[in-house]
Parts: sequence; C-alpha cells; structure tokens
Amino acid sequence: MQNPTLFTQAHHDTPPVFNAVDRRYHLQLDEAFIQGPLKDVRKNSNRVFLCLAYRYFCMSNQFFDIAIDDDIRFIAQQLGVANPPSWEDYQADTKKRHKLTILEYMGVKPFVDDDAQQLILDKLIHFAQCQLPFKQAFKSLVVFLREKHIEIPDFRTLETKIKKTYQEVVDKRIKTVESALDADTKRELDKLFDKSPGGVHGQYQLTLLKTFSQKLRPREIARNIESFKQLHALFTLIEPALKALHLPTAAIKYYAKTVQKTQVFQIERRTEADRYLHLVSFIADRFFTLQDILAETLRQSVTTAYNAAEKQAREHFYKARQTQHAHAQSLVACTTDLYKAVQQIESILNDATLSAEQKLAKVSEAVQKTKPNHDKTAKTIEDVKTDLDSLSGDALFYHFLEEGSRKLQLRCNALVSCLTFSDDSVDKALLSVIQRFQETEGKVDASFAVDFLSVKDRKHIDKKETFRAQLYKVVLFKYISDAIFGDGLSLPYSYECRALDDYIIPQQVLNDNYDSFLIQADALHLKDKATVLKDALAKLDVSYQQTNEHVMAEANDYVKGDGLGGFRLAHSKMNAVQLQEMVEADVDLFPQALRVTLPELLSTVHTCTGFLNELQPHSQRYNKKRPHNRELVAGLIGKGLHFTEHKFAKIMRQTNTSTVATVQKSFLSNENCILACNAIMHFIDKMPLADLFLVNGEPITSSDGVKYTNSKGSLNARNSFRYGGKEQVVNAYLANDCRNLFTHANVIGGAEREAPYMIDCVQNQEVVKSKMHVTDTHGYTEMVFGATDLLSITFAPRIKNIHRLQRFAPKGKKKSYAHKEYPILPNKNITPEHILAGWDELIRMVVSIKLGYTTASQLFKRLNSYTSDRNPLKKALTAYGQIMKTQYILDYIDNLELRQVIHKQLNKGESGNRLDRALAIGSSGLDYVEKEEQTAVENCKRVIKNAIICWNYMYLTQRLINTENTAERRALIEKIKASSANAWDHIVIHGEIDFSDSQLEDSQHFAFERMHDIDILLSS
Repeated sequence: MQNPTLFTQAHHDTPPVFNAVDRRYHLQLDEAFIQGPLKDVRKNSNRVFLCLAYRYFCMSNQFFDIAIDDDIRFIAQQLGVANPPSWEDYQADTKKRHKLTILEYMGVKPFVDDDAQQLILDKLIHFAQCQLPFKQAFKSLVVFLREKHIEIPDFRTLETKIKKTYQEVVDKRIKTVESALDADTKRELDKLFDKSPGGVHGQYQLTLLKTFSQKLRPREIARNIESFKQLHALFTLIEPALKALHLPTAAIKYYAKTVQKTQVFQIERRTEADRYLHLVSFIADRFFTLQDILAETLRQSVTTAYNAAEKQAREHFYKARQTQHAHAQSLVACTTDLYKAVQQIESILNDATLSAEQKLAKVSEAVQKTKPNHDKTAKTIEDVKTDLDSLSGDALFYHFLEEGSRKLQLRCNALVSCLTFSDDSVDKALLSVIQRFQETEGKVDASFAVDFLSVKDRKHIDKKETFRAQLYKVVLFKYISDAIFGDGLSLPYSYECRALDDYIIPQQVLNDNYDSFLIQADALHLKDKATVLKDALAKLDVSYQQTNEHVMAEANDYVKGDGLGGFRLAHSKMNAVQLQEMVEADVDLFPQALRVTLPELLSTVHTCTGFLNELQPHSQRYNKKRPHNRELVAGLIGKGLHFTEHKFAKIMRQTNTSTVATVQKSFLSNENCILACNAIMHFIDKMPLADLFLVNGEPITSSDGVKYTNSKGSLNARNSFRYGGKEQVVNAYLANDCRNLFTHANVIGGAEREAPYMIDCVQNQEVVKSKMHVTDTHGYTEMVFGATDLLSITFAPRIKNIHRLQRFAPKGKKKSYAHKEYPILPNKNITPEHILAGWDELIRMVVSIKLGYTTASQLFKRLNSYTSDRNPLKKALTAYGQIMKTQYILDYIDNLELRQVIHKQLNKGESGNRLDRALAIGSSGLDYVEKEEQTAVENCKRVIKNAIICWNYMYLTQRLINTENTAERRALIEKIKASSANAWDHIVIHGEIDFSDSQLEDSQHFAFERMHDIDILLSS
C-alpha cells in the first residue's frame, strides 16, 4: 500500500482558501441559520466560531482545527463583532457542541455513528479486497462520505481507518496462505527462483512466465503451450489456496503486477507467507491470461483458415469459368447433334411413302451417323456433372477448407487439447466431443459424433462412402471457437471467457446484504420494480403525446412527412446571426508568434498542478532515489508520442537514457497516468474560464475511437474493413468533456463495437461528473440504453436515420395514438413481463458494475454473446432498453437544443481525436503487443493532452488578467466562449531544428571521392 504524500495530508486538513470575491460568495451567512442554530448562542466569539465552522462544513462536509484569519474577520463583520476572536480561543467542549449542532442542522451523520461506521467498513473492506492503492482509496472514501451525508474526519483518522482495514485483510490472507499451502507445493513454488537451463542467458523460471507470445506462428503457439503446461501443473497445486483466499480479480492482478514489475531477487527476499501470496496470485494471473491468449489464438487461426478457404474457392471458381464454359459449349453442341438426329428420325417415321422396311433401314443409317459422338457426349456429361457437384458452390469451399486442415491443425490441435472447459457449459454435445478429442490426443475417426453439426456441415463431412476426418477437425475448431466466444462453452480459468454468472455478484451474497449493497451502489430507488416500470411507461406515454402534439401544432418545424405515411427529421441550419457569430469566433486566440515547447509546457503545468507527483513506482518497498522531473517529463513525452526507447534516446539531450527507460517501465503505469490526469483536470475544474464551456452549468462528455495500425502481431489488433487496409488496427477509445478535458482512454480491437465500452468512460470518474454522455451511432445498443438508465447515466447518442428506428409502446397504445392521428407511432409492443421476470438479474448487474465486481465493458462483451432465450438478464435488459431508446428518440425529435448540444460535443470529440493523431509523431501506428502497454501509451498521451488544455486555459486567463479595459475583456471572453481551448499550433511538438555550423557538418565522414568508384563492387 502506497504512503500518502504530504501534499495530500496538508490539502485535506486545510480549510478552503478563498480570494476576496470567493469569500463574499461562499462565506455569506444564510438567514435560516441565523434565525435557527445561531439564535441561541450569546457569546460573540462563539457566534463567529459556529458560523465559520458551519460555512466551512457546507463547503467540505468537514470540520477543521485551523481557520483563515481573513475568513474569521469576514464572518465577524457580518455579525457586527468589532473585535474578531482568535481561533486558538475556540474551546474543545464548545467546538464539540457546535459540531453536533451543525450536523443535526445539516442532516449529516457523525463519522462515529454506528450505521455510518458499518457503511464505511463495508466500503473499505471492498477497497482492501481489491487492493486499491491508498491514494485512490482515500479519495474514493471521501467522495463516498460526501455522497452518503456522513461527516468527513481529519486525515489521520481516515488514514488509520484505511490502513487498519487493509492490514486486517492482508493478515487474513497471509494466514490463509500459510494454512492452505503444503510443503511440497511451497517447494515447487520456490523452484520458480531457479534459473532455467534452457532459458535465454539462464533466465529465471519466474521471468520466463512473465510474457507470452501473441503471434500466430506454430512455433510461437507451441512455446505458449509449453508455458501453459508448466502453469497448469503449478495452478493445480495452488488452486486450493486460491479458492480459500477468495481473491477478486483486481487483487489477483495487483499482486501479479507487483511480481511483474519487481526483480526476481526482491520477490525472493519477501517474508515466506507474503512471497507465496504474491506467487499464488501471479500463477493464477498468468494461467488465466494464457487461457485467454490461447482462446483468442484459436479464434483468429480459425477465422484466417475460413477466410483463406473462401478466398481460394472464389478465385478457383473465377479461374475455372473458362473450363466450365467450354464444357457447357461442348454439351450444347452434343445436344444439338442429338436433337437433329431425333428430328431426322421423326421425319422418317412420319413419311407415309416409305415402307416399314425402308423406314427401319433409314433410321438405322441415321443412328449409325451419331455413334462417333457417343463417347464425347458421355465425357461431356461427366465433366458438367463434376462442375456442378464437386467444384462449385459449397463443395468448393469445403474442398479448400479440407486442404488447409493440416496447416490449421499445427496451430490448434495441441491448443484445444490444453484448454480447460467448464462442466456447466451449455453445449453438452460439443463438450462431449471436445473431451473425446482431448482423450484421443486429437485423433479423429468416423465414430466421432456429428449431431452437433449443422445439416450443411454434416452433409459434406459424413458421407455414406467416406468420413472426411481432416474437414471434421477444421469445422470442430470453428464450432469450439464460436461456442467459447458465444454462450455454448466457458473457460472457468480465464478473464475473458468465463460464464456470464461468474462476472456478477453471487445472488446469495446480494440477498444476505441486499439493502446495504443497494445503498452502496446508489440503487435503492430500484428496489420496487413495479413502481420503476410504471413511472417509465407513464413518462413514455407523456413523451408520445407531447412530441406528436408539437408536430401537429407545427411547433416543431424539423419533422416532415416522407410521403409514405412516415416522417423524417430535417437538419437544423444556422441562421444569419449564427453564421456571423461563427465568423467572429474564428479569431487567433494564440498569436502566430507564440511558441512553447512541450517540455516547457509540461514543466509549467506541473508547477501549478503537481501532476508529476502522482507518478510513483508500483511498489515503494524497495524505493530508490526518485528520478528528476526532467526524466519524468522525458519519459512521458517519449512514450506518449509513440517513440520507441531506442529512437527517443537518439534525440534526447540533458537526460539520462537509462533513467528515462526506468521511468517508462516503472512510473508510467495506467494507474499513475490516470492519477496525473486527475490532478490536472482537478486544477482546470476550479478555473472560472473553463466554466464558460459548461452546458447549463454542468459538464457533458462524449467518446469516440481513433484507429491506429499495429505491426507487432498483437491479439488485440483486428482487420477493419474501413481502416488500415491490409494491416491490422487497434482502436484508441477516447472520451472528453465540453471543456476539452480528456477524461478516459482505452485501447480495444479495431473491429470491436464501441458500445460495450461506453459506460466505462463515465463510470467511476473522480473529477468530471458527467451530466450527459454523447456518442455516435456505434456507441449505442438497446441494452446500453437500458443499462445507462439503471446506472443513472444520461445517454445521448447521435444516431443515423433515427426516424427509421423501431419505436416501442405498451400493447394497445398504437391504436390509441393512431386514433388521435399522431404522425409518430410505435412499431412494436413493449414486453413488461420480461422486465419484471428478470428484475433481480438487473439489480445484480447494477450492483456488480457500481461496486466494481466487474467492468461494464467486460459484462456487455460476454452478455452480447448470449442469446435472449438462454439468458433472462439479456431478455430483461433488452426489453427495458427498448423503453429507454424510444424515450430518447422522442426527446431527440422534440428538442432542438438537445440535438445541437449533441452535435457540438461530438465536434469537440473529433477535435480531440485530431490532437491525438497530431501527437503521434514517433510512429503512425500503436506498435505494442500487450493491450495494457497500448493503453498505457494512450494514457501518457492523455496526460500530455490535458496539460496542453491546462496551459491554454492558463494562457487565456493571463490574457484576461492583462486586459484592463472592461469592454476589451468582455469582448475577449465572448471570443473565448465561441472558440476552443483545444489548440496546438503554437506548441512545438516536433522540436526545434538546429542550423548551427556544428550541426551542418557531416557527422559520418563520408568518402565523397569514392562514391562513384566501381572497385567497391569487386570481391577482391
């Protein structure tokens, strides 16, 4: 657990600091308090103390042991007290009495209240179980106390409470490890500290398990399988201990990351129980991660094989067209000759002038003439049959699929034999086939079951005369892959492919502490499902009526008839005044002569925000001297601008290359970069200038993706039909708010839909509490609409052709609305029975996401793979989402201001994406293998982007400070409001080019006189 910084303690225990203007606003006494609690206080000094403690508490939910002298004088002036008292004269008994008075008046529970203590303990146990870093736990607890109307105590009280809870959880885990691991298991774990004789340069066994290949080459897959076998043997030994520990995923990853980031000898020096706790978590993490890698390897290998077979079949079909055409022409010619012979015979038989003997003779003669073509005709017919039956359509595809079987088997035979499938998997028939495949070590024969196959697959594999074993394997791998990433099979020992129920809080655990969990998740309003559903349907009915009545009264000029009984929504156009404002807004807020380098910018922003202080090593157990800020800035720039370590070392000056490399490895983790961003955003959040861009005083956010190519063979990279061409791409999914603060960054597969990741952008934001989140069409699904409403998130996507979307209403409402001649009618009926039947599952989902049992993206990725018939949660969430989607469609149609706000925010998102690309000067791609490393690069870049926005706000604020004329200042403010803080033309991103004489000299000492010498090509 990381120790807090002195800045955090001083900041927490110091009352808010105001300037003269803020003081008049925040310390103004309200009449209700004066006529209430203050009325019974007689002594002037106590009246001042009570009022100041009250105003401080209103601001911070906290009581302080110190006060600002200017604040005391201001309160005394309001109360007419001539001689302001000294805070040191505030007696302890009086202070305690005043504290209880304020708490009662404000309706806030004391920190020591029994109910409050239980809520706090539940929250802290959850933090401790997930091993949340101290600083994050501290800040999150403060936010939790404020939201639950509980008094926030001083720093030491909270620190002691947090450390005590954390230590109790750790002590319990250590005790569990000591009792769960036997001597033989410990000896096997200790062997991880031995050097591998077959390793590269004698690497430790532990080191060899830290990284796995993500390439699809058979040799790399074989290497992963060898690691898997080793991990499987170790996991079998430590599984009882892992089950006894009940470690959540976050805790497993925390301990495993400590092992990843720490040198082997440092892990070996830990106390025995602590060392084994880390090793158990490390083995579990590596085992789960490798299962995910192997599953994804299977999927991509199978996809590649199927795509190759389809391509080969298509190419062969095109190439064979000439041959098929020749066969068809030959058949036509033969048929024509036969037809002529038949006509001739028919003519002979109908000739009345000929006798029977003459007719027989002539017919025989005609038949004899066709005999030379009989063999040719028979061959032609066989050729055409072959074309039709064997080398066209599905048969051609299966033919090439079978041809590529051996190539696929090299990758997948051993892989499928290794994977551990859950016995509770839904597809029992396929599971039985897999188990037999594993028992026979991949040998397949005609006795293998084919019942699980589709009719088409079965037709081509299990023929009467033969069983195509090679084709069977390919198709089997396809079914396994689809079932793993669908709802048929699950991998219990993985992160990505477990059963859906494993990601959600267990129903029994939820039932045992139902109200407590709902309170912690701010979901108590969802307890009465009938009321929630009734209110949602009533609101929807009102929206149908209101939207239609506005259209019918011609109060909404943007809804037009489409001539087919439906409607369309016209786009709003800017009027002359808005166009003029747009022209006036096109001003140069940052002069062309202004130039600031990126190192200067980051250093300046750190001076006022202290964001570099958030960059701490993962573990402070073996703390060395902290790098200088210039090394931290250098590491941040190198990583955030897509430079490789080697390439960046060539262009750095005045820094230590090895130290910068250490910074990038140990200090620039995702967690640290998030904290650094929060420090910068917290500073901007308090800037009055940034408030100009709020929407009705509240921040709104948006998210969108930026595609980058990846050439390192990452399994997170995908081929995209729109981006990257033949190269695989990853998607940097980014979020920003209306003030241009960059609030979130994650890297997902290039072909993945963005909708499952949208909620992660909004959830658990410490600084920016979004009032509304905006996306484009790719960011929504009906389930996301339902989930965002249940999670109290206002979701507002810009959907293409929104008038064509299906609209829902309760049964019978369509007829009622049609009777009123409403132009906007529902298309389908809502199914409230599905919602009510699955409500308990919806509650589990909400609690699981809110309390961090799983992320929304992980839950939705798995949920999307299930069919509604097999999963009540998906059925209920889809039905509830249909209500919320329809409600949003009606609001979107009826509210021009909403549409304008959405379009404006998405434009800000596009501007943020352009800055993201502009900073990628080291490489145009995101060339890292691990998803975590890719996300770390984007989070480093997010720190830089937020620093740019912060510097721009400071520059504009300074311009306002320097503008003394009131009219000029007002005009500048209007220009700023109409413009954006997201500008970077004045920032020297690429660095300066040195034209000094020393830099113009030839550094390679080329032999110019020999450049045309032909002798250099001679061997001797």
